[in-house]
Formats: sequence, structure tokens, C-alpha cells
Amino acid sequence: MLPAAANPVFSWVLRISLVAAAVAGICFALRPKPLVYTDIQTLQTTGSQSLVRLKAVVTYSDDNPRMLFLQDATGALQIQNPPERAFSPGDEVQLDQDTAATRPLEVSGGVLQSGPELSIKMIGTKKQLRVQPADLSAL
Repeated sequence: MLPAAANPVFSWVLRISLVAAAVAGICFALRPKPLVYTDIQTLQTTGSQSLVRLKAVVTYSDDNPRMLFLQDATGALQIQNPPERAFSPGDEVQLDQDTAATRPLEVSGGVLQSGPELSIKMIGTKKQLRVQPADLSAL
């Protein structure tokens, strides 16, 4: 009986296993990594070609037409046709795009077009809304 290292079948199986492991490691390292936005300003200025996750406070909600306005410390965002769920001003929500989404969210002029890949869940209620004067000097 030949030792395992001298067995040609074992040698080929070992080589194929090592190559397969190396290829799998390279593929894992090169996979696209989704970008996750954490605030509204970044989402609006960087674009909508990536996945979205942010936390914000509802400032306005309407069922007809379905729309939702969100605000965080960096800006505000209108969502047209949000998933059907009743939200009230002051509700803290988390907005997530499904990681299996096949198309990017469309953001244009501060308006986000909602689709089935978007979920909005309430994570808190009745946050104190603070009204701050706008700085119009840059206009």
C-alpha cells in the first residue's frame, strides 16, 4: 500500500480541493459590497445606486395620496407611495431597502419613489419635533 502522499489520485484530489478553496476565497473577497446610507443628506447628494438604511422622524403622513415626509438631523425626504401603514408625526421609523432588490431606489428633488423592496418600520413614537429656522442666505 502506498502512503497517501504518494497516491496519485489523492494528490489530484488535494490539488483540486486547494484550487477550489482559493477560487471560493477570491470570489468572496471580490463580491460587491452594498453601501448603506445612514442619513438623508448622504442619500440625496450621493445618489440612489446603492442600498438604503436610515432612521428618521415622520413629520407628515397622508393616505390620499399616499405620501410620507421624513426628517433627520441632515435633511428631509418625501416618500411617494410608501408601504401601507399608518404613521403619525413624531413617529421614529427605520427605512430599509431589501438587500435582494434588483433596482435602485429613485431619488429626485428630495422625493423617493417607493417600491416593493422598501420597508418602513416604526421603532419609536412621539419624538419631540423641533422647528428650526432655515438659513436662506445661501439661496
